[in-house]
Amino acid sequence: MRRTGLAAAAGCILLFALGPGWLGSYGAMVAWAVLLNGTLALSFDLLGGYGGALHLGHGAFFGIGVYASALCAAHGLTWWAAFPAAGLAGGLAARLVQPLLAPLRGVSFAMASLALLLSCGLLARNLDFFTGGSAGLSLPPTRGTALPYRWTFLVFACAFWIHDRLPDSRFGRALRAAAADPEAAAASGVTSGMVRGRVLVLGSVLAGLAGGGYPLVMAYVSPQSAFGLEAALAPVVAVLLGGPGTRWGPLLGVLLYTGLQEWLWTRGWQWNLAVLGIALMAAGAFLPRGLAGLFPRR
Repeated sequence: MRRTGLAAAAGCILLFALGPGWLGSYGAMVAWAVLLNGTLALSFDLLGGYGGALHLGHGAFFGIGVYASALCAAHGLTWWAAFPAAGLAGGLAARLVQPLLAPLRGVSFAMASLALLLSCGLLARNLDFFTGGSAGLSLPPTRGTALPYRWTFLVFACAFWIHDRLPDSRFGRALRAAAADPEAAAASGVTSGMVRGRVLVLGSVLAGLAGGGYPLVMAYVSPQSAFGLEAALAPVVAVLLGGPGTRWGPLLGVLLYTGLQEWLWTRGWQWNLAVLGIALMAAGAFLPRGLAGLFPRR
């Protein structure tokens, strides 16, 4: 295991040092999309997998990070200020809604988190003096994708490390106990609401940091791109397909989702939302534990 970890660390350092140039323009965009979706899936799985909550509003914190970074860039701040501001905005927003969301469970939590996502999209459309409204914000394009690629890679590596270490930590065991049996966990001294609230903030910081690099790549931000259902449901579908609460399931789901998405786009088929819906129904009906559930030992 130690040699595997060292080999993975060496590979990560090599990929970070090489940058996206050796992949070509299209390959760099696909690699950036995989890293971005991977970060969102891993951060969603902290509460949506290990915590056993269907967090449909996870994409709201990604969108908040997108707008925070875009506004910083629009007002002339440098990238090293815009990126941390995106994570800080996501964490602060999660801390504000934590007392409302953390005590909820089941369908109530799913609907309340979805309402948060829709509310953020509505605010982004109506606060046109701040967000540009439905027209969005246009930003000067960056030169190449090296900077956002490396930033997204760093955030992905951080999300992967947290996601990999969490299950065996004391906090992770408390989170899984609260998800499996809240009453028994409370009898053992685990406060379910507090544990869920902390992991909600942690996942939201990672989602906000992932959103920090989005405006630099796209050079345009709109309520639809930041808070739309397609961006919000992508990590949910990836985790449910790959296997919620597993170490490698979310990444497997991301590879499948991104590959299918690119295949549809290259053929000019605008069926992304339909594919997301079909994937959700298929995962619920035939793969309740995801693809990782087919290989529990591995």
